[in-house]
Amino acid sequence: MVVDREERKSVSVPTNNANKQEILDEISRKNYKPEAQYMTTKKCEEFATPLNFKKIDVQVVDGLVKEGGIFSASYPTYKIVTAGSGIAYEVRRKDADFLFLRKYLVRGFPHIIVPPCPKDQPKILGDKIKKRERYYTRFLQAIIRCEELKTCKFLLTFL
Repeated sequence: MVVDREERKSVSVPTNNANKQEILDEISRKNYKPEAQYMTTKKCEEFATPLNFKKIDVQVVDGLVKEGGIFSASYPTYKIVTAGSGIAYEVRRKDADFLFLRKYLVRGFPHIIVPPCPKDQPKILGDKIKKRERYYTRFLQAIIRCEELKTCKFLLTFL
């Protein structure tokens, strides 16, 4: 395709220093503030929970298989022991509860890398329960290391 020289038109923008100075003066008179180029996140001090700014120790122990009833299958439960300065919690949770906690944290804090959680397994034997206790302990300790994740009220109720 051939283009005539007459068809091509160039637009010239005046680069006069006086025009530039006028534009700069107008911007400064209007108190022009550029938009923030970064995402603001929650401040840990504003949304602090009893877990924040303390050394917290979390252990998952005493995994046992709870027998199901007539219409339900048996499932493993794990005892979570949370200890720290002025904090002492003890609760039992199922595998699905850990998966739900991770899913909630990933959606609630998309800018933070939430550690992986072991997948749910249908049949768990005694030797596998000890291994899963270690996995869940590492999972919860990694979450507790992050101050921003400790601001989550759901984590507080989970522990």
